[in-house]
Amino acid sequence: MGTLFPLWKFPPSSANRSVTALTWNPAYSDMLIIGYGLCKIFLNNMPSIFLSFLHSIVQDDRAERIQGAIAVFTLNNDHPNTLIHTESTVLSIDCLPSKPYLICVGLMDGDVIVYDISIPAGKANFTNTNYTCKHFGCVWQVRWCTSSANRQPCFCSIGSDGKIMRWTCIKGELRQVVLFDLPSSTKTTRLDDSTLLSLPDPAIAFDFHRIRTDIFLVGTEDGKIYKASIDDPGIIDMTFDAHEFAVYSVQWSPFHPNVFVSCSADGTVKIWHEKMNEYLMRFDLCTSLQDIAWSPYTSTMFTVAGATGKVYMFDIYSNKLEPICEQRLAKESRKMCTKIAFNPIHPILLVGDETRNSFSPNHYVLFIIFLYVFISGWTICLKLSPNLRKKAKIRKGIDIEHNYNLEFDKLAQELSRTVTGDSMNDILNDQMNDIED
Repeated sequence: MGTLFPLWKFPPSSANRSVTALTWNPAYSDMLIIGYGLCKIFLNNMPSIFLSFLHSIVQDDRAERIQGAIAVFTLNNDHPNTLIHTESTVLSIDCLPSKPYLICVGLMDGDVIVYDISIPAGKANFTNTNYTCKHFGCVWQVRWCTSSANRQPCFCSIGSDGKIMRWTCIKGELRQVVLFDLPSSTKTTRLDDSTLLSLPDPAIAFDFHRIRTDIFLVGTEDGKIYKASIDDPGIIDMTFDAHEFAVYSVQWSPFHPNVFVSCSADGTVKIWHEKMNEYLMRFDLCTSLQDIAWSPYTSTMFTVAGATGKVYMFDIYSNKLEPICEQRLAKESRKMCTKIAFNPIHPILLVGDETRNSFSPNHYVLFIIFLYVFISGWTICLKLSPNLRKKAKIRKGIDIEHNYNLEFDKLAQELSRTVTGDSMNDILNDQMNDIED
């Protein structure tokens, strides 16, 4: 069994916010960016009547907004180098690799903003000036994507309105194009005036392919995962009936170009191949799972954040039945893990959490009123024990590229034991990822 050793704790920007977004800076391995606001656990389990009330607060300029914040820390300092206050809860953050001082941010009120974090107070470099062209609901994920034809930075966003949008940064403004309207998995409703109403699936999870940067995956509230390309707007290449409840996170493997993993509110983790409709492996944890991340050190390991305050680490090379590390981050039973992120270089894991008082569904109004008392969120920095970062054995004289092949072979070998037939094994061991194949 492995162990996670606590190193540092980073305090919340204010005493009434949980960690809702978490990422490392791609250029500086000791810099982390944290977003604060109302957590996904609260928003997704709130009755619709109170969620509508909450949205009315956010969208009404005359009412007090439920504000969020963005904090930039370094590992040797628990005081933020940059602190940005936003008008709405921060739900997603992504850092531009080519310009690591630029971050795109998705907010709860449906807006997206690009900030410059090199300035201590932050600066909104690109904003959406046309408020009729935005998401009608929470922006659950934002991801930088391949540059447009005019070489301007651009990113994609997904929202609870079921839309996937691409935003281009041009002269201080954000120009948007709707790429997809996700199909509805619910029955069509006939209104009183005989109008047929069909609501799209709210999109929650989102990730781009590591090599073919135009390919992406989208996880929805109804448990489906869609695979599509930004070069073919409106066309869905493949649909996976993945989970019973909402897909909270989906991520491509950094070592195998055709494998991805997903976690859901139904308490399951599933490993998939993009050319197979059935999952390759499944793990049941009997608790709502909020986030998942592949290890950047070894191809067979991934980590899951649970709503019970536990972190689960799996290594299918060592154990295919249960996690090799299951660790509760605090003694408080009300602590929930909301976000996780591996450092790409150092053996460090970041875990964002939320601590709240227990309440029943009948107390949501009181929860909103006493919001400033009930919630607090910390970010914990953990060091992985040596057996949680074992790499494939490398012979002398082998370069890094061959090391990648070793990790690919290691993962493909373990997954090939879960399928039958030579053709399936050939698919798993094939590094070519063309759709025509």
